Amino acid sequence: MPFSRTRRLLCPKCGGAFDYEYVPGASFTALRLGNARYLRCPICQRFSIFRMTGPEPPMTPASVPSAEGTPPPR
Repeated sequence: MPFSRTRRLLCPKCGGAFDYEYVPGASFTALRLGNARYLRCPICQRFSIFRMTGPEPPMTPASVPSAEGTPPPR
């Protein structure tokens, strides 16, 4: 998709990091709340509010768990 953007998000509940691809102004997988999205974390499977603006949180692979290698939800 040429209009989509990818954002690295950090879950406030489990601390897991994952990439979220979104189209500004549209959403099929999340509830839009202005500049934030209410969506499910693919790591802990809990819903949280994620901010889409501002600086991305600094993350290092050694300190933050990643969604890569996580089995898909059942």
